[in-house]
Amino acid sequence: MDRRTFLGGSAAGLAAATFGVRTAFAGPASASSDVRLTVSDGRAQVHLTPGVAVTPGPGAHAGWRYGARDEESPVAVQIDGDRLWVSDRGNGTVFALNARGKVTAVARDLQAPGGLAMSPAGLLVCDVTAHEVVVLDKHGRRVGVLGKPIWTGGTFNGPVAVAVDAQGHAHVCDAGSRRIQVFDTSTRALIGGYGDGIFAGVPRDIAITTDGRVHALDAVGRAVHSFDPQGAHQGSTHLGATPRLLSAAGQTLHLLVEAIR
Repeated sequence: MDRRTFLGGSAAGLAAATFGVRTAFAGPASASSDVRLTVSDGRAQVHLTPGVAVTPGPGAHAGWRYGARDEESPVAVQIDGDRLWVSDRGNGTVFALNARGKVTAVARDLQAPGGLAMSPAGLLVCDVTAHEVVVLDKHGRRVGVLGKPIWTGGTFNGPVAVAVDAQGHAHVCDAGSRRIQVFDTSTRALIGGYGDGIFAGVPRDIAITTDGRVHALDAVGRAVHSFDPQGAHQGSTHLGATPRLLSAAGQTLHLLVEAIR
């Protein structure tokens, strides 16, 4: 695995044992601090401020521990002001850490938490095997849900990643339907969808640049597909390696890809 700088986003489906996350994190005593989430050789660390590191283990930090497969935990991070939300799939929880490494909120009883995104309604959590996107408040309490399983009259069949645009609309990568579904986070209503016939495989991750364009990873097709704010396909960038993670900073995309061997 080729380790690249990566700003936020999700790591749903990442099968390799090494990846990195680096982003600006507003701590209570400084304008910004460094945050880095690393997983290597089955060990994970969240590096919060210089000299401070949180090392997850069984029973540590509100139950952050590994599931059956080490690489499943953690799978996503999201900055929220002076806190860092972590999606811990192996333990079925999402929790928040402050800049000193203290757990300030915990959401339990999620089946398989994946991608995270902040929205006007709260923190959005893709619960992959529950086939829904859960809305959490700042305390980690469930306050709503977007979508429901396709076999119960809904449209989800494995939502894995989510990004929120400037209008507060949630763009959700749905693995089973191989498309992106759009929800109004204020009304929690499905308002659209796009990407049909574009993805060669599961849409793995998603990011929105400041020009409103939406970009989604296609690991099987080894491509990043780009769409305008209305969901029209604008083109694809084909890569020489399999993309795993995606995030946006301004109008720049940041990728984590598997090394070419």
